[in-house]
Amino acid sequence: MCYISEKKPTITIDTNLINAKQRFPSMNKLERWCDEGKISIVGTFRLKMEIGAYKNKQASEKERNIPNIAEPCVLDQSFADAGAYCVGSDNNAPQFWDLAGIMFPRKDYRRLTKNESNDVMHLMSHYFSGSSIFITNDKKDFISNNRREQLKSKFGIIIMTPDEVVKEFKTKFGWT
Repeated sequence: MCYISEKKPTITIDTNLINAKQRFPSMNKLERWCDEGKISIVGTFRLKMEIGAYKNKQASEKERNIPNIAEPCVLDQSFADAGAYCVGSDNNAPQFWDLAGIMFPRKDYRRLTKNESNDVMHLMSHYFSGSSIFITNDKKDFISNNRREQLKSKFGIIIMTPDEVVKEFKTKFGWT
């Protein structure tokens, strides 16, 4: 199990990256680097909630070993019993509707599906936790159609796939 540290990159993982059967080579490498103390891997309350809904025993066991970051309080979205916290009025911080507008530009943010709302809340939690990189294999909602670039330029949110993170860290840090 790896632990959160201020001195190493902290990666927030999307639910689609719970690597219960060790089938994702890049996730295997990231998990090894986490075990070696090179990085921290964290999940969100939404990851815990989504995995619980799947009722997959292996995924639930894997998720239990991932430190959980709290989510900010968002009206009609947050769960008070999930450790939600209220954030100040930082004018540069993204609001739920800001992120929803980038991720789902053709939808009214009040009419998102449960999964779409969860995706936005993953990013809200990631942003306010101060984690370094949000990783996902969900290119449609987080990366394609210039979403990744918009989220980075407007809010400094870095979104990558596991393969991209592994390649970046191998180059930047010389890790194998």
